[in-house]
Amino acid sequence: MKIYFATFGCKVNSSETDNFLSVSLRLGYEKAAELDDADVVVINGCAVTQTASAKCEAFIKKIRTKYSNKLLIITGCFASDENIKYKPISNNEVIIPNKKKNDVLIKLSEFIGAKSAVENVSEEFCNGIPDIQSSHTRAFFKIQDGCDAFCSYCIIPDLRGKPISKPINTAIDEFKLCLEKGFKEIVLVGIHIGLYGKGEGYNLIELLKELTKIPKEFRIRLTSLEVNEITDELLYMMKNEPKLCNHLHIPLQSGSDNILKAMGRHNNANMYIETIQKAKSLIDGLTVGSDVIVGFPNETELDFQATINTIKSAGTDFLHVFPYSDRTGTKASLMQNKISEYEKEYRSKILRVIGGELHNKKLETSIGKEYIILTEKNNKGFSANYLPFVIKGGKLEKNMFIKARAKSILNKKLVGEIINK
Repeated sequence: MKIYFATFGCKVNSSETDNFLSVSLRLGYEKAAELDDADVVVINGCAVTQTASAKCEAFIKKIRTKYSNKLLIITGCFASDENIKYKPISNNEVIIPNKKKNDVLIKLSEFIGAKSAVENVSEEFCNGIPDIQSSHTRAFFKIQDGCDAFCSYCIIPDLRGKPISKPINTAIDEFKLCLEKGFKEIVLVGIHIGLYGKGEGYNLIELLKELTKIPKEFRIRLTSLEVNEITDELLYMMKNEPKLCNHLHIPLQSGSDNILKAMGRHNNANMYIETIQKAKSLIDGLTVGSDVIVGFPNETELDFQATINTIKSAGTDFLHVFPYSDRTGTKASLMQNKISEYEKEYRSKILRVIGGELHNKKLETSIGKEYIILTEKNNKGFSANYLPFVIKGGKLEKNMFIKARAKSILNKKLVGEIINK
């Protein structure tokens, strides 16, 4: 029996899909490389934007039209969105929302007639250890789910629910299992990892302290943290702990205080600038990336220029730029003074050019420096501060730490020369 997974959206979905795949292999499924070969198709869908929902819907339509004989399981935020109200149209389809996401494994076990591997999967938190034989070089390790920020443009709190965390002792034990499977970089993922341990008597810093004590060769990468969650304690820990990657992703969304207020964000432009400047002054080689939403309702040219000035003043190194789109069910979708599609695309293009210039500047200032690279296939890899490398010389095995010196830039990547294998 062969199974095909289609994952849309965030790293949390990727982590959950890795779990589904790992358990599926233990149940006796084989991974299908192509849709044509699959008996079962699992769609882990995204609904963070209308565009994301449309992509999921188009893929489902493709399965329904061309592969109606296959078992189709639809889960994720797409399956949880009451505004979509997606319904199965045959006995070959199953819709499983986020709150019952582990039922995916129960359904898969029933379909293949094997139950022993999923005896304890009906927990609220979608647990699981990724498998290096079937996953990325980096493990996306889910420690948290849910959000209670309720930004005016975001539907995720409604689709994912209140914040919940993997218990700290469970997280430590499962993290060790990731290392035993051979992963050398573990990415801690969640919908809002800065809320890890909220209401439970522990927090992200305490978890990091325990994980970095583990006596193995590995590194930990953090996903997005809000400005107000980047404390002095975290910065000094990143400065002094080599197992923590010197890389932060800090959502900005806008550099205009007026727009940040309308977005329901809990920070301002100066907080963003001061946090990044302080972090970079403390942590050698720190790389900082940010998300930006362009063309939010009422965003003027002055607001847009404020965003550009904030990014440049802070010293941001790379950007993920998203033109605003209405999301049914959010406060922002009801706001007046919408920005035209033309203007949103125009501003997005400007900001992407600026982002490219900032990233190229970071690459240029990295030439001549030494880095520890975790190799991937085709002699590619990333440094701890998330700079992309291609390594010169003979073919390298993936999932190895090597020391390399950055020599030049090629196709937006650093060309590295091995110092010592």
